[in-house]
Amino acid sequence: MRKSIKNILRGLCLVMILWIVVLDFTVMQALAATYYVGPNGNNSNPGTREQPWATPGYGSRQLQPGDTLIILGGRYVLSEYDADVITPLSGTASAWITIQGEEGNRPVLAGRNGLLTAINLSGVQYVHIQNLEITHDDTASGEAMWFREGVEILGTPSAHIILQDLYIHHIDEYGMNIQDVEDLQILNCRLEYCGYGSLGGPAGEHGGWRNVVIRGCSLSWAGHYYRGSDGSLVCTGEPTDPPYCRPYDRPDGFGIEPSQGPILIEDTIAEHNYGDGLDSKAANTTIRRCIVANNTCDGVKVWADNSRIENTIIYGRRDGNPETAPWSAIVIDQVEQAGARFEIVNVTVDDYVGNNYLMYVQYDNPLPVQVMVRNSIFSGRGPNCPIYVHSNSTLVADHNLFYLPQNERLLTKGETIYTCANIASLGEGNFCGDPLFVRTAWGTVGDYHIQASSPAVDAGVCTGAPTNDFEGDQRPQGAACDIGADEFTTSSSCTPPFTDVPCDHWAIDYIRAIKDAGITTGYPDGTFRPENQVTRAQMAVFIIRAIEGEPVSYNPNPYFADVPPTHWAFKYVQRVRERGIAQGYPGNNLYGPEDNVTREQMAKMLIMGLVSQGKTSEPPTDYCSTGAPFDDVSPSSWSCRYIKKLKELGITQGCNPPDNNRYCPQNPVTRAQMATFIYRGFLQ
Repeated sequence: MRKSIKNILRGLCLVMILWIVVLDFTVMQALAATYYVGPNGNNSNPGTREQPWATPGYGSRQLQPGDTLIILGGRYVLSEYDADVITPLSGTASAWITIQGEEGNRPVLAGRNGLLTAINLSGVQYVHIQNLEITHDDTASGEAMWFREGVEILGTPSAHIILQDLYIHHIDEYGMNIQDVEDLQILNCRLEYCGYGSLGGPAGEHGGWRNVVIRGCSLSWAGHYYRGSDGSLVCTGEPTDPPYCRPYDRPDGFGIEPSQGPILIEDTIAEHNYGDGLDSKAANTTIRRCIVANNTCDGVKVWADNSRIENTIIYGRRDGNPETAPWSAIVIDQVEQAGARFEIVNVTVDDYVGNNYLMYVQYDNPLPVQVMVRNSIFSGRGPNCPIYVHSNSTLVADHNLFYLPQNERLLTKGETIYTCANIASLGEGNFCGDPLFVRTAWGTVGDYHIQASSPAVDAGVCTGAPTNDFEGDQRPQGAACDIGADEFTTSSSCTPPFTDVPCDHWAIDYIRAIKDAGITTGYPDGTFRPENQVTRAQMAVFIIRAIEGEPVSYNPNPYFADVPPTHWAFKYVQRVRERGIAQGYPGNNLYGPEDNVTREQMAKMLIMGLVSQGKTSEPPTDYCSTGAPFDDVSPSSWSCRYIKKLKELGITQGCNPPDNNRYCPQNPVTRAQMATFIYRGFLQ
């Protein structure tokens, strides 16, 4: 009897606990509110859509668990610490705090006056930040344009954070500076042109990064901007250094200090960083379905136990710079735990420049580690670029394809040297051959699908291989799994977009993209004529179609005497005039539709096209006061500010690779070049 009463009481207690939990959740849901910030708001308003608050920083401090703050489209200048910094309280597991930009009208948070950060999430939990653009105030000049970081988590650890659809660019230090965090998701974010690196932070004091997912992001162009400059000038430590010289010489796309992990980086691009592409000192790091391309230093570097690279493409080390340097496509080094395990599975590596190891494991480090390499392609097209594995470490390698045409040595492990003659003795299925990529690249965009006749087709093993390739195609497609990140399918083979644009053309991806977007249809004979020069009329067509498609409304009365209503490009020229993209030649009411557009004219038209979309602001007339972007562009020239902005936005890299220290402002623009500019400016 006593036992029955005890069971009844226990049951009643459980019911009451559940009732309290449900009641608490219901109350929290009922109390949750949605507030608004608007560019024309006032912080004395109630924060409704009709009467919004004025500043995101103020709005963020008013939120309680379960609340949502919507920042309406517009431009918000952040300059005062900490009033202008978004600093929310913590939510709860059942009532997150959400701060998001207006859907379809993403707001811009423009920092200035050396502001430390736009968002401070130090010590908070259960916060979701979404759909914001964070950059420096490009209407400012001198020290006023300095702006340090996008998102900060320093000191007190944070947990349960989602950072989604953020575009953080052209800031002086880190895109995200994070020290200690648990359960962090960084989803579909673009972190580009950050002076110290896209993602990074100091050594953790509470386990560092734990349970972190980075998915669908771009972590690129780190170091290519600093304090209004293009970041190409590195500080020397001398008193003569200008204030805009870059103090950090190796900014990474991703670079973190020792952490517990796990870290998952997938479906992410890390390219054109002045440092490494992906550099993780965290244990339990997985890098999956990533493209790591054209980084100045190492491609992928992993330092700690239980780390794996799979379905990833790594190419273009040194980013078009031929100078010899001690960087490699893959690095496993300075590992501090004996017996640490690493796996490299279905990875594609291609290196052009040579003169350093293609991959090395524990160089000059006797601490033993275990490395398994399977189904991977190692292509080193330059001289003197074998693979190195320390004699104390264990290497298990099977079903790998090696292509090092200028090297007799493929791999060195201790006293053993492997060449094409004996590589089969390294493990089952290892052999030499040209992988027959669709298009290799160095400093530009490559296409690392394999062709139908590639020796990598059906030459791998499916045991331990990912069930899908880097694009999601199922493995195997044939009799066995392919070697490398790509599983050959008929759809992965190249179909030229035009008859005169072959699969190995340097601009094929850009030309195909603008064709698919309806920006060009080519000529009636099926050609694109990529080397033809672009006229000012054609330029108008390219830009207007990229911005708004086919014009449906325009002034029927011509703005220019030489572009009458009967001209084939009339409606497009009208629209570039109406959108403020082009004003014609000064003083004579002429547009010059058949004149070839020059690279400096194109720079202005592209920037003003972006201005007309609200994607950037017109650079002020003194924009080049901190220096010209290229050696052949005078700071006093009318076009310097537009060319500098074009370079900062990553739309141009220069006209003389690999040095790229000139822009060639008076040169005409080819149709292939224009496809590249249109893609980078309006489609990327």
